[in-house]
Amino acid sequence: MKRYSIFCIAAAVVLGAPAAASGSATITLQDDNRFSPESAALDLGDGSFDWQWGPAGAGTLDRHNVVQGNGSAKPLFDSGETVREMPGGFSVTASAGTFPYYCEIHLGMIGEVAVRPVGEAKGKGVRLSWASADTTTGNRFDVRYKAGKKWKSWKKKIKKTAGTFGRKGKPVKLGKKAVKVQARSRAGKARSDWSPTLKLAR
Repeated sequence: MKRYSIFCIAAAVVLGAPAAASGSATITLQDDNRFSPESAALDLGDGSFDWQWGPAGAGTLDRHNVVQGNGSAKPLFDSGETVREMPGGFSVTASAGTFPYYCEIHLGMIGEVAVRPVGEAKGKGVRLSWASADTTTGNRFDVRYKAGKKWKSWKKKIKKTAGTFGRKGKPVKLGKKAVKVQARSRAGKARSDWSPTLKLAR
């Protein structure tokens, strides 16, 4: 997974270097029954994760698919039946979260994609975004923040895709606070793992 820079708040602007240049991440399904790369990460709004069957979408010798989760609940994304080729590939624009996935018929053919939430200064707080109109991985979200060594719940099963961290009229004391997000389906049975952490520091 990529390393993430710290978001700093100064002069009412949140400064942060993205994990990588904005743009989609391409993942190739290989003939040796693995995903390449096996992990990929973006910041929210950077783009989509695009799976291609074989280099440049040329197809594979065996049949494959891409299914989020661990098989215990309806997944947050699923490319459908296993196939040797998928013209145009399969793409997911994910909300914040970490999404393990696998091929249904090849044991050990697993991967993981992750999206970090983003933030910007807003008044005396921080406006955080964890999903958008373009994201398709879940419609409820849990948001946690870290104060000191403990993670605390800030939002639970919320439908909104953004929120302002910090109270009106009182500056938010950032210190070493951090935020992470989990996406879930409406019924709550399918969910992502927690997203990469967005660190908030002065």
